[in-house]
Amino acid sequence: MAASRSELHRLVDVLPQKEILAAKRFLEFLLGRQGKELTPKELAERLNTTPMRIRKLLREGKLPGRKVGQEWWVREHDLEDFLDPDAYCRAKGLGSGCDTG
Repeated sequence: MAASRSELHRLVDVLPQKEILAAKRFLEFLLGRQGKELTPKELAERLNTTPMRIRKLLREGKLPGRKVGQEWWVREHDLEDFLDPDAYCRAKGLGSGCDTG
């Protein structure tokens, strides 16, 4: 039997005060996430680079991701869009390669 959202929040409420907010945000993130989430380490292994480089791309906003506590998470479909140079153009309705003419 799976626990309800409210039951999970009650479990988090027993944590030390300074950890409750971060734990609740993480809980909501886990409950609402769709698809596979990847850490910088997992991304670095896939892309043959370093986790430090992945975190830099995340901090600069070049790679979409979400920071929960001290860990970054990237949805797999956001990684696919990042690796596809035409994804931004298609999302903005600008055509392949942002050819407007």
